[in-house]
Amino acid sequence: MSARILLVEDHHSTRRALAYLLLHSGFDVTAVASKAEALNFCANHDFDLLICDVALADGSGLELMQELAGRCNTRGIAYTTRDRPEELAGISEAGFFATLIKPADYGKLEGLIQQALGSHTSSH
Repeated sequence: MSARILLVEDHHSTRRALAYLLLHSGFDVTAVASKAEALNFCANHDFDLLICDVALADGSGLELMQELAGRCNTRGIAYTTRDRPEELAGISEAGFFATLIKPADYGKLEGLIQQALGSHTSSH
């Protein structure tokens, strides 16, 4: 069974492109556009890895990660345009495994996914 990834990205073109690349790399991907959609999905489905934009139109990806960490044992990769040390520290404190700065190299993202999934024992 392929790894299940929840992708949360509010920018339509970015979400479509990332979902396409992840699907064609063999992952089972659910792509949503908001924090609310992600929480709705998580109420009824399991997943192995969260890839989440930090700045969402309806809230913070940091808040989403903290909520999900309280509900299930998941790993997350933050996806952001900001690389200031204080923001990166906040991302780590929220519980994300790694941070990827936009625009990201897909090879780097794939490497982070493999690290996250390789070091994560799923409780599903």
